[in-house]
Amino acid sequence: MSRAQTMPALWHAASNRPRAELRLTSLGGMAMVFIGLLAATPVNFVGRVYIGESLLGLAAPATIPLVLSLPGNYGRLAKMFLIAMVISWLGYIGSDLYRGTPTNDYLRGWFRWVALLSSYSTLVWLGAKNVRLVVFFTLGWCLGSALYPIAAGGGMGVYAWWKFYAGFPACVIAAYFLGKMGPWIAGPAMLVMGGLSIVLDSRAIMMTCFVVSGLTLLAGRRAAISVRRGTREDQNLSKSKTVVALITLVICGAASMFVVQKIGERFGYAERFERSNVKRWTNIEIAYSILKESPIIGYGSWARDPEVARIRDKVLESQLKSHIYRSESQDELVIVHSQLLQSWVEGGLIGLVFFVVYGWNLAEKGLKLAAVCRYEPLTPLIIFILVTAAWHFFASPFSGPVRVVIIVACVLMCYLAEESLPQGALDRQPLRMPPWRRSLARPASI
Repeated sequence: MSRAQTMPALWHAASNRPRAELRLTSLGGMAMVFIGLLAATPVNFVGRVYIGESLLGLAAPATIPLVLSLPGNYGRLAKMFLIAMVISWLGYIGSDLYRGTPTNDYLRGWFRWVALLSSYSTLVWLGAKNVRLVVFFTLGWCLGSALYPIAAGGGMGVYAWWKFYAGFPACVIAAYFLGKMGPWIAGPAMLVMGGLSIVLDSRAIMMTCFVVSGLTLLAGRRAAISVRRGTREDQNLSKSKTVVALITLVICGAASMFVVQKIGERFGYAERFERSNVKRWTNIEIAYSILKESPIIGYGSWARDPEVARIRDKVLESQLKSHIYRSESQDELVIVHSQLLQSWVEGGLIGLVFFVVYGWNLAEKGLKLAAVCRYEPLTPLIIFILVTAAWHFFASPFSGPVRVVIIVACVLMCYLAEESLPQGALDRQPLRMPPWRRSLARPASI
């Protein structure tokens, strides 16, 4: 047996794997990139709406029944997300009606859910046909997000551009192309992207890149072991695999925190980092105080309620040790910087349903990705998207472009769920994944 037969590239499960039919330069690939570009282009309709998001939503009347009929673990999770979105939307409607939310606010709040579930239904159906369609959409959206402020004529420095517009898109695009080069290149290269991000004043992106690097190398090691043994590795979680994954996460987290501290001291970011931390913890304390008053019924879309504003002022007064003077003309809007807490504050327990399902699956699929999944070309991109989604889940509001991160993360989690199908099921449903994905589910040919 020749060396070429016995030692294929370690991140490929089979030396004779077939090619994927769908390429970035194909008609379908370019169409999804174009829609992604439009998904970064906002217009004012009922609040801030994105053109590409609306185009996906227009197909929802046709795709929702198709999503409800999808088979397998992919279809089961896709339906769960869709139903949870509808339930949360109903929770928002109930809270708005109970609280008497102003018309402009509840229309924007309701349309936010309509935009989310309609664009999700189309994207998850496309992902069932070929996950690369979703990946190409994501690449287009990232490119558009980075270029939009320049095209709109906004003047800003490199630091602000990277931190608020280009950092996340650049890392996603890099993760996609680096993933094709294998784990031993992608892992260290993502460390470099993380170093660039912290120098440009973006610690969240840096920490995400460090985690992506560590888990990419760990997945590459699992793939290498599996190929050398010529067997399909057990995809079930075990204590040893979980411990290894957790140790990797702790090391990556500790390393990123060390770098944040040193870079903060070196470039003068430390004081601003500390203010940012205080602000986030204050938001959590405000949300906790609000929820103690009404844990079951929410305060409606955007929580523009005098009672909520009074609770917020009380928390701030206790921290500032001084009285806050508020006039009637002042805006009483309270936005909690956490998708989980914001949905609870605004929609009550029913409005919380989707984010509970979403958060649980982020944890479950994230652990599976960290502990048992072998390397494939999409691994760095998937890890980056899911870690970013987890960050937004805890530390970003439910609004604006974050909706795109949510729907893409949901589709990728459905994609990960499909791998738990019994051996042979992937062959019976050949359109579910691109061929290189299906080859990874089979034992290596040696």
